[in-house]
Amino acid sequence: MLSRAVRWAVFPAVLVVPFIVGAQREVASSKRTTPSSDTPVASPTVAVAVRATKAPVIDGEADDAIWSAAQVFSDFRTFDPVENGDPRFRTEARVAYDDHNLYILVRAFDPHPDSIVALLSRRDVRTQSEWLKVIIDGDHDRRTGIELSVNPAGVKRDFAILNDGEEDGSWDGVWDVGTHIDSLGWVAGFRVPLNQLRYPAAPTHTFGFGIWRDVARFNERYSWPVYSRSKNGLSSQLGDLAGIDGIDAVTQREVAPGNLTIEPRANYFVGPRLPGAFFLDAGLVSIRLGARIRFSGTWHLVSGTWHRYLAPGTWHLAPDRITLSP
Repeated sequence: MLSRAVRWAVFPAVLVVPFIVGAQREVASSKRTTPSSDTPVASPTVAVAVRATKAPVIDGEADDAIWSAAQVFSDFRTFDPVENGDPRFRTEARVAYDDHNLYILVRAFDPHPDSIVALLSRRDVRTQSEWLKVIIDGDHDRRTGIELSVNPAGVKRDFAILNDGEEDGSWDGVWDVGTHIDSLGWVAGFRVPLNQLRYPAAPTHTFGFGIWRDVARFNERYSWPVYSRSKNGLSSQLGDLAGIDGIDAVTQREVAPGNLTIEPRANYFVGPRLPGAFFLDAGLVSIRLGARIRFSGTWHLVSGTWHRYLAPGTWHLAPDRITLSP
């Protein structure tokens, strides 16, 4: 049996130990959850991407582990019909990335999901539906970028942005999206391959970035960051997407077929075609071929004109003219 002196010595230790253990746990917890001073923090104009160790499933669900770790930004404002107004519904977004893709998850809250308008159409056809649009300026030049839109039915629309607002609807990017309507509203999850973007080689990148939401039944439009219809420009009004480190620059090479024109023309003449030989041309066929070639995100128009002389011994098929225009 312990003596009274020993019992009094043990009693304070019993009281102190839980406080010490609790303090250690609190310190450890703060170390796990407090971001370092170098970690960007989301703000009304800055979103922060987190690196994904495992790619999320693109199914319109928000249950992948990476979305619990990603920073949430929700400072959406209306721009139609009222500029910089309070939105009727809350919208939240998160961004992640890995060596090959950019991932965006957008949660569009709606207390009446049965009233969400989701109309089917062909790709690039706008309907009076709900829409979520992601805008990315990978080069961060405030003049170019891409727009990727989807409605709850999964209809995709995409555009390339030129000159801070001109939309090229002929651009069809390679990207994936999944949508889902649930009791809270609807969700869109995007996977954007980095090879669809143009950005320089650097250890750290900041992209121009924005998200728009259309609420069809109220004819309302929200944006992050705030967008002003009374100002000129689109890319120049985007926010910043920070926190993207360790990705390699991608050199893009794409070829899109253009127009092929074959034009028969009568062109009779007698003249030298080869040294020491004369031929009578029965006619001349002009072939004009155009194509669009993109290097690192910039499209160029390549066109050529070929002539073929329809007479024996005059198999001439070489381009007379090739032009390359930005």
